[in-house]
Amino acid sequence: MKVAIFFIVFLVALPSIGQEVVLTGTPSMSIEIDEFGERRAVSDRSEVELKITKTGDSYFWASRGNVQLALITNGIYETYVAVDGSGYIRTINETARARFLEQIPNGVVGRYTYFEHISTGFSTKTVYGR
Repeated sequence: MKVAIFFIVFLVALPSIGQEVVLTGTPSMSIEIDEFGERRAVSDRSEVELKITKTGDSYFWASRGNVQLALITNGIYETYVAVDGSGYIRTINETARARFLEQIPNGVVGRYTYFEHISTGFSTKTVYGR
């Protein structure tokens, strides 16, 4: 019995071995545009928390089904692009994000450190957060 429990715990923990959390974020607002061009803004926190992980040299959009990402950097901006074309995340690098967050009170609305752009067919959703 102890051996079976050990193997179950080992198998559950196996995917997280060598996995590093690169970016997490809390969504503040999302804007959805459907295939007819109708726009809807939602400013609640019902969205999924952002989580990007790294295993070896590969990045993954852990909060959206572990889609593999390619990282593109340009100055202080970092863009993680889904290799399957389903979307991307744009943020600022760790140093700029830390400076930004220490200067802005948590209660301030409209100040974001990342956004996710997700495509499904001809519908899109953009989620802003920090």
